[in-house]
Amino acid sequence: MPVAKDTMSELFFSAVREAAGEEGVERIIAARGGREIAIPITARPSWFVTRLLGEEAASKICKHLRVLDADGRPIAGLRIYIASGKMAPLRRLELLAKILLCEGRSCNEVLGLTGLCDRTVMRHRANLIKEGALRRQGNRIWKWG
Repeated sequence: MPVAKDTMSELFFSAVREAAGEEGVERIIAARGGREIAIPITARPSWFVTRLLGEEAASKICKHLRVLDADGRPIAGLRIYIASGKMAPLRRLELLAKILLCEGRSCNEVLGLTGLCDRTVMRHRANLIKEGALRRQGNRIWKWG
């Protein structure tokens, strides 16, 4: 039976709390909030959690969350969505994202400046194109007017 995204995030954050405490949770939300992340079978030095929390904590998290086969061998990691934390400032950030998109900024620039979820920025971009505030020409997006 599939597990809901909320439950997977809760499992991830409970593993982070066990390995690195509440400060570790805050650091991960600050670094990757609003995005989907991959949790590997084993922690690698290049994985962002290893860089944020250290090798020992990252290894504990991976060990806690990896998928095992019937014989108990790890066969897969997970992909989970990291919520961006408090919801109150999101409306202002979404408005800022729309303004930046209308100014001609790329989605990656808007992601970096606002910290919003990549899907949220892409949704706003698509809505602005549909509303006529932006226009598409090939693979490029142009300001209207």
